[in-house]
Amino acid sequence: MNLESLRIALGGLMANRMRSFLTVLGMLIGVAAVIILVAVGSGSEAATAARLESLGSNTLTISAGGFGFGRNQGTRSATVSLTDKDVRNLANQAQAPDIKAVVPTVSTASPPRTRVRPTPRAPSTAPRPTSRRCGTTT
Repeated sequence: MNLESLRIALGGLMANRMRSFLTVLGMLIGVAAVIILVAVGSGSEAATAARLESLGSNTLTISAGGFGFGRNQGTRSATVSLTDKDVRNLANQAQAPDIKAVVPTVSTASPPRTRVRPTPRAPSTAPRPTSRRCGTTT
């Protein structure tokens, strides 16, 4: 019984050679695509992990101002500014012996844009002219 099924299957494959070839080709392309995508994903993950590890766990960023992101930047009463004196104090080994390096940076952000929308005018009740004259009048 199994030999008969095998003979019928091989006969079907030989009768439709092009269809069989294209089916096998499609399966090979699909498997290769999955393998390539998994490899690219793993490589990207490893590169990202290596980059994050290179930053180290001993890096601390201090920013002046409130807290939060976007329009919800925390309370304005909590806004504090950092000065050059603060940078010098952090870089001083006597005052802060555990700090190895201080790198001050300055960044500015543009104020939020306010969009002014004109109020819609009421439709005019006066009749509009239908034609206009061009040229000079006497």
